[in-house]
Amino acid sequence: MIRGILILLGLLLAHPATAQDFIIGEGGWHLERLADDFVVLRTDMQQVKSGALGSQRGILMLTCERQARRIRFQVGSAAQLPTTRQSELGRARVRGEREGASLVLKSVSPAVRIFEDGSFEFVEAIGFSDPVMREFLELLQRVPKKLEILLFKGAETRAFLRGTASRFHVVRLEESLGAVYGFEGLCFRAPKFSPQNRTLRP
Repeated sequence: MIRGILILLGLLLAHPATAQDFIIGEGGWHLERLADDFVVLRTDMQQVKSGALGSQRGILMLTCERQARRIRFQVGSAAQLPTTRQSELGRARVRGEREGASLVLKSVSPAVRIFEDGSFEFVEAIGFSDPVMREFLELLQRVPKKLEILLFKGAETRAFLRGTASRFHVVRLEESLGAVYGFEGLCFRAPKFSPQNRTLRP
């Protein structure tokens, strides 16, 4: 109980370093069903520097597989060849903003994997970790104009550490809500009973 309170206080009171700014969604939000048990929601990402678009491109990709759900912010220079080498485990604070109102993820400090190139991802082991995917989808369905993610490196985030902040200015989301809801439906659909082989199938 005390440990949880310390983690919460550390995340809420820590002061972030200067934030990096990105625009996500300029090319639209795309739903892809690659297999019966593998579905993807993706959109493009581009860094903003001094009020203009920078050269660094990336991708935001949500994936649902049989055993895991992932939210990947690929912000490195090689969006098509994302790094798989894990750098550090950590915690994150996620909030959205719309018309001045703050939209906060229910999970106060979800676990995050932080990679060497600056990319990071939330991984939900189905049935064994916080339901970060459903909560993130609920956040998107409220159509935030901005997402702010504050990363704290280290599996034991108990000190009042400085975090690394990223701001994502969200565009073209309202016109793509059908893809968001479609992804949610495929990701969380109930298994169907097959009388032929008397087994459960997706």
